[in-house]
Amino acid sequence: MIDSEIIDLGQVRRWFNKGDNFPTSLNNNAMLCLLKHQESNQTIVIGNLHPEHHPLKDHLKFAQHAFFLEKAAKYIRDNRGDKETLPFICGGDFNSLPISSVMNIYHDENFEELSA
Repeated sequence: MIDSEIIDLGQVRRWFNKGDNFPTSLNNNAMLCLLKHQESNQTIVIGNLHPEHHPLKDHLKFAQHAFFLEKAAKYIRDNRGDKETLPFICGGDFNSLPISSVMNIYHDENFEELSA
């Protein structure tokens, strides 16, 4: 392991200008790790998160996943050096159905279509 970063998913409240719909007591975390294979020298980023679990708070889960992916994108940009790409694997308990708005983020769906 070369580096790691803990992401406080409770910061999602401040990430949105009007975070009034988000509880102030969020304590979910995510983690990003930069790993390098000793033999091949291949570098990879691994992410793990456990967002809000309440089934009626899809908006909060969506916001936490979007926040995590933005942080992951910055982490990858900051750590890729002169490489064009840096593989990223994400896992965890997403607390969402495969057809949910949350999972659409991971499938390159259009955000504008989701809010229509």
